[in-house]
Amino acid sequence: MPSPSSIFSSKLFGNAGLWALLIVLLLEGMQQGPLRRRYASHEVDQRVRELDAEFPAPPVLLLGDSVGNNWFQAFRRQPPGRFADFSTNQAIEMTGQYFMLNRYLDQHEAPELLVLMAGRPFYGDLKQVFTENFVLRVFTRFQEIFWIGSHSLDPSLLLKGLAYKSSPSFRYRVQLQQQLLGTSQVDAYSGQVRNAVITEAKAQPWSLAYLLQNQWRQIRGQEASETSWISLLERCREEGIDVIFLPSPTREQGRPQIEKSLRDVGAYQAEYPQLQLWPESGQTYPDDWFWDGTHLGGKGLEGVRPLQQEIARKLLQAALEKESLKANGDLPIDRYWLRKELEMPLPLSIEGLYPLEWHGTQPFSWGKPRIRIQWKNPASHLQLQLAEISPEITLRLHYGEELREEVLSPGTQRLNIPLDASVTELLLETDGWVPGGGDPRKLGFALEGIRLDP
Repeated sequence: MPSPSSIFSSKLFGNAGLWALLIVLLLEGMQQGPLRRRYASHEVDQRVRELDAEFPAPPVLLLGDSVGNNWFQAFRRQPPGRFADFSTNQAIEMTGQYFMLNRYLDQHEAPELLVLMAGRPFYGDLKQVFTENFVLRVFTRFQEIFWIGSHSLDPSLLLKGLAYKSSPSFRYRVQLQQQLLGTSQVDAYSGQVRNAVITEAKAQPWSLAYLLQNQWRQIRGQEASETSWISLLERCREEGIDVIFLPSPTREQGRPQIEKSLRDVGAYQAEYPQLQLWPESGQTYPDDWFWDGTHLGGKGLEGVRPLQQEIARKLLQAALEKESLKANGDLPIDRYWLRKELEMPLPLSIEGLYPLEWHGTQPFSWGKPRIRIQWKNPASHLQLQLAEISPEITLRLHYGEELREEVLSPGTQRLNIPLDASVTELLLETDGWVPGGGDPRKLGFALEGIRLDP
């Protein structure tokens, strides 16, 4: 009689099919990261990949459909650290916008404002012809897959989502075909057969799948887009984010849709006070302002530029005012320069700083050998956030009759300075040593933030 170990050895480890399965799973797992980084079929792929990057926490997050993506071009030209633009297209529906928000908040600090521009915010119930390519293939976290399955009651969507999750070669099969064979019958952007007439997929009314899904939709009472919208508002309420809805610009015949969108979204304001409607973006324009009847072309973008600048200014002001209420006296230096540019009230004035374009992933204002900080209202403590200290330096602080010296180690350091009520000025000095052969971008420290405690 064979021993249990020999049975185990012969039936398990001697099974060629099992070994083949394990090898396939291992290879698929090894290709998850490389294939995701290599292939981006469309703007949704690109935006999701950009979420992995590090960037300064902006006060405003932008989401939207393709019209919003087109309209927010002017916002993308703003200096870094002001707007985070993750607008994509309508094919992801409100479900994709909700997933995009969740992924953003999982990896980055919550913004003060979420701005959404959409022509038909509640259109879509995860049954569009583009749903698979723009939603299922991109949003493959388990919670996203099961959220889609529970709201659609479509087993095919659930199984495809799990297949895309576990098999990157299936997920990127079109791109791999193009790379290996030089061609593919399927267009990687749309996920549809090339030159095919695209129509909405419809289930047979007599099929079991249709009957189940139709019955589920009646019980559910809401389409997935509306449920996603409520989930988005709930998440924003939890995170303390104000939501601003901007209706899409359109031609004259599209005005009824603008009014409908404002009514539909506005119906949620009573339950979600953080929701605001800014209708000024939803204007109608001549037909020749649109290159395809929907998206603004060169003439249109030039025509709406003053409106875009005004809305951008209002958004930044609203975000900074909200940020000031929560900051309790903290003022990051990049916000100081932005408030100064927007001509907003400042609690202090600073001399001897100039903004550095970029250093690594963080924007800093670097200290010259002398920095003067002045404030108007009496303060009991002044806290300084100093960063990029390189190398060890001696910092001299002059305030009132006091002279204080601090030895700063490389890295980041916060100084807490007790103040007399009569003191309204502080002078920071170093010994004037400039590392890097006098390169002004490599001075001894960077002033990253200031906090005044009354």
